[in-house]
Amino acid sequence: MTSNYSVNDLDDFIQTEVLPPNARDAYEADLLDAFGGGGLSETRRGVIIVADRSWSVNRVMKAINAGLHNLCKDIADDPLSAGIVDVALVSFGTDVTVHNLRNGGSVESADYERDIDDIFVPASKVSGDLELKAGGLTSLNQALLTACELEGKYAHRVKEKTRKAPYKTVVVLLTDGHDEPAGDVSAAADRISKLVESGKVLFLPFGYGDYSKDEFAELCRADGMWFKLSDDKGKAITDAFKLIGASMRVMSEPGAVGSERQLFEECLNTRPDVDVQVCTLDDFVRGNQ
Repeated sequence: MTSNYSVNDLDDFIQTEVLPPNARDAYEADLLDAFGGGGLSETRRGVIIVADRSWSVNRVMKAINAGLHNLCKDIADDPLSAGIVDVALVSFGTDVTVHNLRNGGSVESADYERDIDDIFVPASKVSGDLELKAGGLTSLNQALLTACELEGKYAHRVKEKTRKAPYKTVVVLLTDGHDEPAGDVSAAADRISKLVESGKVLFLPFGYGDYSKDEFAELCRADGMWFKLSDDKGKAITDAFKLIGASMRVMSEPGAVGSERQLFEECLNTRPDVDVQVCTLDDFVRGNQ
């Protein structure tokens, strides 16, 4: 739903309360529907899950679908992150799909800006019909470029609604492969590096199976770190989603000390049950010398 009232109307309401009750109610209803009740004074944090659904992930597809729903439940059940975090999903096989999380459908590229409130959705509003199916190649580069494009449109929308810049967007990649058919992630690596260096994005790439360490090293050149999951019939996938949900809670705490990267690492260090191995660009370079 899109409000019929402008920022100037909102200013009038806040400062002079001249809007009639029916207009005031309509505007507040729009805000609640779009932002899950975060309120006028609260800004937002976007979490973009970029999920590989190529044919090779079929063996863990059940775990990926369950992990997505459990992540949304974990965020929705936490009073702090539920009022701040919006979830988006970009999945990729041969094609790249931006999901309408309110109704379980998809959004065409021409409609990203118009439908941004259906792409980034409070966790409690995510459709229970969401289900990914495996098939096709691995359009990794294009999927990440799409996520970067969505970050910009989301930031604009948050500023429009709250008059504040959003918190740093978290982009989570889950893949077991390498870019196909081109085998080139340089465009995505350039874009992600700029967003990370400008402080707009925290990039959390998780690789499993036969993921490309070379491509991950290129994608992570801005902060030099990625995460390896063991490939054991989906437990590691489940662990990754649990870790993401837990980190959203930590990042949403008032007065949390440290950058989003530091808070995520602290969360990882306090979860010995999570089967995640930290990989660094320095280790990768030394191993290839």
